[in-house]
Amino acid sequence: MSYNPSACFSTPMAWRAEVVLACLDGDPEALRGEWELLWDPELQRASRFARDEDRGRFIQGRATLRRLLGSRLRIAPRAVDLVVGPHGKPALAPQLR
Repeated sequence: MSYNPSACFSTPMAWRAEVVLACLDGDPEALRGEWELLWDPELQRASRFARDEDRGRFIQGRATLRRLLGSRLRIAPRAVDLVVGPHGKPALAPQLR
């Protein structure tokens, strides 16, 4: 997935809704640097996927989420603190909301 940090909005996130479509069926070579954006619990979760394709989609999805949120919050993608809800859905940590 291509990433354009200049696409950041100048208005606070609460004032806008955005829909982003991302293809998560990428080239395995493209995943090489993506895992570096994930935190240890995410890497542990990724390692539990039985199929390489599912593991790759998870890694690509979380890396994309971190890039998008990081650009909106104006912080590094690796600095985006995500918590996992009771049904496994990611959310921003309270201190970032």
